[in-house]
Amino acid sequence: MAELFDDLYRELILDHYRRPRNHGELPDAPIRVEGVNPVCGDEIHLDLKVADGAIADIGFWGHGCSISQSSASMLTDRLKGCPVEEAERVMQKVRAMLMEGADPDAEI
Repeated sequence: MAELFDDLYRELILDHYRRPRNHGELPDAPIRVEGVNPVCGDEIHLDLKVADGAIADIGFWGHGCSISQSSASMLTDRLKGCPVEEAERVMQKVRAMLMEGADPDAEI
């Protein structure tokens, strides 16, 4: 069973890497953030447009390994159209998992 999940995980990562969602700069975006991993040099830039309390549009660009690029694609895919409050909860949860090893199923 673990091998099946490994294969699905690899397939999902490669799909987002080869066909990234929301890839590209949004030149007129009022919100722009960036992240750089100083260890490996991966770099991600996010542009956001918010309207009526929701993420109306989101785009990313940068360079790095397939995991970083796929993660950015999955993140933008998940957040596009979300209310800002929900997006903030998702980001808190991701940050807690990455920085603190929190349980992904735990409520924040």
